[in-house]
Amino acid sequence: MVDCPHNPHDVVFYGVLNLNFRGRLVGSLDMWLCRKCRDLFFEEKRFIDVKPNTDLGFKGAGDGAKWGVLACYDDRDVNWAVFSIKPKQKIEHKCLVDNPPPIVADSEWKVSVQAKDVSHKIILLDKNINNAVEITE
Repeated sequence: MVDCPHNPHDVVFYGVLNLNFRGRLVGSLDMWLCRKCRDLFFEEKRFIDVKPNTDLGFKGAGDGAKWGVLACYDDRDVNWAVFSIKPKQKIEHKCLVDNPPPIVADSEWKVSVQAKDVSHKIILLDKNINNAVEITE
């Protein structure tokens, strides 16, 4: 966790992000914000058969990074995970296909390379507070 200049953090509930896949809720992220340093924190809830993150407590994204959901999807299935993402950073993830191309966020926080049979999308948490995002759009 990045230290708050006004340690300790003064964290309050900030909002929620719902993730939908083809109109079905597949996950939700509760978000908190430090009122002093403006760091964003989250807790994920999954509504698909994937092992949830077991990290406890508040952890910051890091200097120059943002929290983002990397969604990997095809016509039938979706996999998603929350990452601390920086532009030009290679993102290792569990893909729906074997041997996926390297996933790298560009300067606009979008995926710069796509796999042949699977789509990838980055959804920034700070840009989608109190929204429901359809992954396929």
